[in-house]
Amino acid sequence: MSATLRLKSALVASPFEGVAKSLQWAAGLRFRSSHPELAELFLEEKRLPEVLRRLLTKSSNVLDIGCHLGSFLSLARRVAPAGHHIAIEASPTKAAWLARKFPDVQVKQVAVSDHTGKATFEENIRNPGFSRLQDSHPSTDPVNRYEVTVTTLDALDIQHRVDFVKIDIEGAELAAFRGGAAFIAANRPKILFECGADANAGLDRRALFDHVTEEMAYDIFTFGDFLHNKGPLGFDEFRKCGVYPFRAFNFVALPRI
Repeated sequence: MSATLRLKSALVASPFEGVAKSLQWAAGLRFRSSHPELAELFLEEKRLPEVLRRLLTKSSNVLDIGCHLGSFLSLARRVAPAGHHIAIEASPTKAAWLARKFPDVQVKQVAVSDHTGKATFEENIRNPGFSRLQDSHPSTDPVNRYEVTVTTLDALDIQHRVDFVKIDIEGAELAAFRGGAAFIAANRPKILFECGADANAGLDRRALFDHVTEEMAYDIFTFGDFLHNKGPLGFDEFRKCGVYPFRAFNFVALPRI
């Protein structure tokens, strides 16, 4: 880990985590003021705690796929302190750090996709949060490439029911859903997933929307629409979220049955 990443990781789940986030939010004031058209996107960070408070109970079990440094996991543990939580992280360095930081959490050092076996992982040097499995569009950023174990949601060895899934794996969300049909059918978890800008290479927004809403029988909401009871998104609304000025990069998916 770089010195900056080590500092960020040290702050996660520490007594100073809340202060650090407040300072980071304050530091971004000028940028947010310069881009009022992105207000809904900026508010995702502020709305996330309330979204989780509405979706989780104190004993909810959370599966965090793409755990990175554990900031989401730290929040989930505060909202659901009695739950049994699992963290999935492909990077061996981050997975080892997470296991030390969260001894009460089961940490699995694997990548999740629609197949099992081995694959090349691209660890982004400049933006570690953008690390991902290499696909047909290799990263143009400086990366460290190495082989990782790949599994599916269906093949994960999970000993208890999962109530909530967060998935942020830089464009591989659809593959993970496709490899988790049995898992999703058995657990019907509430889901928080990322879907970034339409300009991202390899992103098939239509296929992702159709799979979640038709194959999985889930409804999709932005954070703001969920909190204000505005109803689920149709595809055109979901598509527009990924076109500038972006409305949302993170979404709540709830089972209809």
